[in-house]
Amino acid sequence: MTRLLALIKFIRRPWWIVVLVAALAGGAGYWRGTQQARLVAQAILATRQAECEARQRQQAQSTQQALETALIRQLRLSPRRP
Repeated sequence: MTRLLALIKFIRRPWWIVVLVAALAGGAGYWRGTQQARLVAQAILATRQAECEARQRQQAQSTQQALETALIRQLRLSPRRP
């Protein structure tokens, strides 16, 4: 019984409530910060992937153009048979 009364008195002290609220607020801030960091990382990853895809498209177009140019030159230089 005495322990129960001591616990009740302990909980009713104002500093305990302040500590509890501060801990909860800090925990909420931590999770909010973690979520925000995850969103930023996802945005950076999406940007890098888009840049990589654009670079690959550009390289594919350059390669296709070079192949077409080489084929045209080869056709012009090759002797035609009647």
